[in-house]
Amino acid sequence: MKACISSALLRVLVFLWLAVAVVSAQAEKGVRRIEIQSEWGGLGTPQSVHVVIQAENGGFVRDGKRITPDLVSALVAALNAPRIPKPDIDNLGLSQTWLKDKLVPVEAGMQGTFPNALASQRALFESTFTDQTKLVNILPSLFRFSRTDDYPHVKVTVLLGDGSTLEADTNSQYAFMIPWKLSGDDQHDSYSMTLSHAVSGLLPKGVVNKERLEGNGFASELAETVMKAIEPQWKMLGVEGRAGDALAACVVCTP
Repeated sequence: MKACISSALLRVLVFLWLAVAVVSAQAEKGVRRIEIQSEWGGLGTPQSVHVVIQAENGGFVRDGKRITPDLVSALVAALNAPRIPKPDIDNLGLSQTWLKDKLVPVEAGMQGTFPNALASQRALFESTFTDQTKLVNILPSLFRFSRTDDYPHVKVTVLLGDGSTLEADTNSQYAFMIPWKLSGDDQHDSYSMTLSHAVSGLLPKGVVNKERLEGNGFASELAETVMKAIEPQWKMLGVEGRAGDALAACVVCTP
């Protein structure tokens, strides 16, 4: 009995020691400064903003105003998280609830498509848009295009208390400006929406690329990509529907 108690006590003491060691290490490597360079160039007026967030009196200050420490913690956590080597359904927030909630607005936004759509065509789109299994194969297409006259850039540098840095850089035109190139030995890009949201959260309102990092318009982009994927079936259903209507009209007109 005493041996069991001693063993349990030892495990507790080891756990507490490890916890203290982790907290101590985190405190030693606390964030001293964050710099975010956000730029855009292309057809139009170039924009460039340099944002500095400084550790000060136990908190963080940007442009003389305090910001929520949780925003800084979210950025550091996202930079330290495992890399996401390809677009990921879960990380992008494509839950069943989110997909169903977006159906009405994305259909309303596709004014040249849905007002005249057949019931069978609408059912095809909705069943595809809300099916995570199908989206797994469609999703990569969202991150394969290129545009001219659109050159965004965001670079994030976090200076830690021990002098080391965490860095992330992106020139992506895609939703959430993913993928990111991260510092470290792992050379894989990271398709982390979480990191994009963390960076956006630290940018002031109205700053260039803030909305891109948030993924504004992502639902519409996804809907357009789904439409391209199902286009052959969509057209076939249209042909079958018109043929059926024509046949029905002939039957009605036959004396």
